[in-house]
Amino acid sequence: MTESGSARVERLEARVSLLPPGDRSEAEALLAELREAVAAVRAEEALLRAAREPDAGARNASHRLLEEQSARMHAEAARQREAFLAEAGEILAGSLDYETTLASVARLTVPRVADSCVVYLADDDHRVRRLAAAHRDPRREEVLRASLEPRALAPGELSAPVARALRTGTPELLPELSPEDAAPWTGVLAPCSLMVVPLRTQGRTLGALSLGWDEPGSYSPNAVWLARKLADRAALAVENARLHREAHRASEVKSEFLAAMSHEFRTPLTAVLAYAELLVSGIPEPIGEVPRGHAERILTAAQHLTHLVEQVLTLSRIEAERDEVTVEPTDLVALVRGTAALVEPLARQKGLELRVEAPDEAVVETDGNKVRQVLFNLLGNAVKFTSSGEVRLALRVAGDRVTFEVRDTGRGITAEEMERIWEPFWQSDRPGMKRTAGTGLGLGITRRLVRNLGGEIRARSEPGRGSVFAVELNAGWPQRAPVAS
Repeated sequence: MTESGSARVERLEARVSLLPPGDRSEAEALLAELREAVAAVRAEEALLRAAREPDAGARNASHRLLEEQSARMHAEAARQREAFLAEAGEILAGSLDYETTLASVARLTVPRVADSCVVYLADDDHRVRRLAAAHRDPRREEVLRASLEPRALAPGELSAPVARALRTGTPELLPELSPEDAAPWTGVLAPCSLMVVPLRTQGRTLGALSLGWDEPGSYSPNAVWLARKLADRAALAVENARLHREAHRASEVKSEFLAAMSHEFRTPLTAVLAYAELLVSGIPEPIGEVPRGHAERILTAAQHLTHLVEQVLTLSRIEAERDEVTVEPTDLVALVRGTAALVEPLARQKGLELRVEAPDEAVVETDGNKVRQVLFNLLGNAVKFTSSGEVRLALRVAGDRVTFEVRDTGRGITAEEMERIWEPFWQSDRPGMKRTAGTGLGLGITRRLVRNLGGEIRARSEPGRGSVFAVELNAGWPQRAPVAS
């Protein structure tokens, strides 16, 4: 074994001895590097022996052996690179919380690629935060993490290599760090070799990975390649997380606006409903048939608008994740019949028969108000899109499953429409079909309510032959008698 090979092995063994007993991952990484070093030294010895070998046949055999060993070493190095990037990809894809994710990447990078790693992330104001740090030496890692400031830093407060990489968008490779480039690192934190790789995507620099080594000229072409590939993946993960946060915030703003406007509508609507009901009831004195008809139309329109406002408020609560489920013993038979009674006047106006099928008794633990809203939406839709025939609501309880089924004889739903019926604000614009009143919120809200209750809703339909919507929920403790039509 050559002197250089022996020195390398001794250095690695010394590093292994410094690791805590329980730090398995770092130990395994260092041992893998140790084995690679030993293999390289053995290859050097074999090459020297082959060069001194007098017999030509023996020299050829030694060269073939060296070529085979070199091929195996390159294949193993490629396998390790791919395994490292695959693991990093899984970590980056596993969460949209990029701060936690990038901290995990820093921990993964050390010690497989570098002795230390610091992750920098830039904001829209070109200020930079040190997001995470890791070091091969646990004691130095504690010092490094303690030096990280939570506040955002201006470019002038960064080390020169990091500032240059963020400004130019190109990597900084420093085999030996000068005192000027080492600032603001001090003492044991200053690396001897440094590589700063920017996190870039779509022509924008989002941050940087700063990789350090404790000895001058320690990084290899393999480390440069790995660092660049890792930076590409990390930049894509950060961009995806930012887009998700922006979309979520936009949705929150929309929900807040809708909720505020709906509450503003509620106050005058309450007054309109109250006065319209007084006029229809003949209070304080009866009115003529014509004015009474006008008052009834005002009342109907106000009730419709109130229902739309309630739908918008429900949607805003669901999207803001403020829609709480209150579980309590609920008489589903009474709930089903009561909901059908609310919709029955609308069905009667269109000449439709509304039928209810339910057992004599069915009591379960669920949120009765949300179940009522689900059934009201489904029955209202069925009546709205059915011009003749009937609408049927069936309740079935079997073991720990409760099923509500709403069936109609309406115009039906095409396969193309079936893919979109759950989208908020979507309405069918089928040629030749009259567009119905409404916001298109009913089915989207219904599915979200059902899923909040731990259930699922399914639909099946055939154009011209009606539709069937089935809601399945878990039954807490159903108590039922034999089913009666």
